[in-house]
Amino acid sequence: MEVRDTNIRKIVEIVSDKLANLRKDTVKKTVHSSLKDNFSQVLQYMDSKRDRDVLEAVIVKISSVKSIASIKGKKFKGRVSKHHATLDSTLRRFMDIKESCQTVRSDMSV
Repeated sequence: MEVRDTNIRKIVEIVSDKLANLRKDTVKKTVHSSLKDNFSQVLQYMDSKRDRDVLEAVIVKISSVKSIASIKGKKFKGRVSKHHATLDSTLRRFMDIKESCQTVRSDMSV
């Protein structure tokens, strides 16, 4: 950094990227260690398959598909990847339904 030709912004970017990656890795490790012992019981406690799928997708957003597969003890990651990939569109559909349920049609207000 003491070299006169060094771009300080580049150094800040490198340090910032390293810290962000470190933070992500720490979160992933924390999630994995917190869930690995009782994740299957948590999934059994959930009432519906949809609830279990959404929980898996949310945890994948926090950590990764690989970590959920290792927590569950499964080698096949396709189903978990699908839940993660469809979560945003499913939530968007839910919000659309929620919004349309709250709007009043003009012929209903008469």
